Amino acid sequence: MERRDIAMPVLESSNMPMLCADGYMRCTVLELHALTLIHLHTAIDEDDMDLPDRTQGSLPALVHGYTEWISNTEPTVSLGWDWSLEWSDGQAHCQLLNLPRTNLMIVDAEGRDLGDKKTLKVLQDYIVQFDWSDAVVNATLTHYGSTSAAS
Repeated sequence: MERRDIAMPVLESSNMPMLCADGYMRCTVLELHALTLIHLHTAIDEDDMDLPDRTQGSLPALVHGYTEWISNTEPTVSLGWDWSLEWSDGQAHCQLLNLPRTNLMIVDAEGRDLGDKKTLKVLQDYIVQFDWSDAVVNATLTHYGSTSAAS
């Protein structure tokens, strides 16, 4: 069943997600857009490729990784997703891959869960509009390589 009929408690007045007994933090779409997310960690999926020696200053042509972002709220919202690094006109940028991973459950105005599938779709749409690519590119290039496009 995708949608719960039972309303879970959400702090309407705080505009911040609330931790519930099932481990999810619940918020509306409006509360999601009010959150400030902070870059926590980004890494390349090293198991998926043979990385060059880091002293060579270059990255393989096809790079995939993951990133984790957190809120500045207490308790903390966690949102992570997979990405691919692509080059266009000598500039690196990231594309979202797959559905995100999170401790959030989006609820409607009455506090009812939208369900896992709808929540992940809302979060996927949010990530596409969120300005995250530069932070991920910078973290990746700082740790693994240079800013020169792969040949």
